[in-house]
Amino acid sequence: MARIGIPRALLYHKYHLMWETFFRALGEEVVISPPTNKGILQLGVQYCLTDICLPVKLACGHVAAIAPKVDYLFLPRVLSVEKNAYTCPKIVAFPDMVRLNLPGIHRILDPIIDLRKKVVSHEKQFRDLARELGKLQLLKKACREALGAQKNWFSAEPEAESESSFLFREVGSANWKGLRIALLGHPYNLFDSFVNFNLRERLTSLGVDVVTARHLDPSTVEREVKLLECPPYWTAAKELLAGARLFFKSKSVDGVMYLIAFECGPDALLKVLIDSEARKHPDVAYMSLVLDEHTGEAGVETRLEAYLDAIARRKRKHATEPLGSPA
Repeated sequence: MARIGIPRALLYHKYHLMWETFFRALGEEVVISPPTNKGILQLGVQYCLTDICLPVKLACGHVAAIAPKVDYLFLPRVLSVEKNAYTCPKIVAFPDMVRLNLPGIHRILDPIIDLRKKVVSHEKQFRDLARELGKLQLLKKACREALGAQKNWFSAEPEAESESSFLFREVGSANWKGLRIALLGHPYNLFDSFVNFNLRERLTSLGVDVVTARHLDPSTVEREVKLLECPPYWTAAKELLAGARLFFKSKSVDGVMYLIAFECGPDALLKVLIDSEARKHPDVAYMSLVLDEHTGEAGVETRLEAYLDAIARRKRKHATEPLGSPA
């Protein structure tokens, strides 16, 4: 039995159920790096160039933290997860970044995942992987179980663990109860509680109803993507833009908040597009929040308090306006 290390970073936050189930079905031991903490962030900063985005820095930190404990590192080269679309170039190149920047790491499993031009079965995608591990006879069973597990991703509850001491002041918190906020962002920004200062859990504890793209029907998102005049090349960007449009148009949320990683190229473009959508729906409060390794909790807390207070004041104002009064 080999020990397969998977860093808790990047696409792990979306495909971890499939990947973990696959290796366990092959009879291997799966070792996941710990939830992100300050030590992992420092490792990532140490091994990365300064102009790399925060998610990649964290991914390098997770690799450095887990590499000494495993026989293999699983770092798939995910080029495309659907027809005619791509993942971020930094995700595609991540195995090379690890080889170049982290010394002494040689046993990397980096199968190419490319569904860009035609539908290829996962069995074919992972065949070389199973062969290298000497478990080819278990490939079909492992793929079947892995795909079944991935179907639960949209309903699975992500982990909530962070070193954050993020605490809202009590002032105004009573007025925030019952607000409904949509959080947008890549899964590695939304579901890594260290990166986002435990934001989802804190909002929930205050009585704020938090929704994400997980709460949207995938078929509805797909229909919205087809309505885009110029869909982005990146799968995640398409889903985020379509999700933003759906939340803005539905009027089912009081606000939309977009979490962005500093130095993320796709996010820099996507922010312009989502900002444009937000201007079409001024009745839904919108805020973008840029996160990097220098972001302080106090600054984030202040901005969020102001954001929630503004939404609460607007709702109170609308509730007290007489019927028929001008908006």
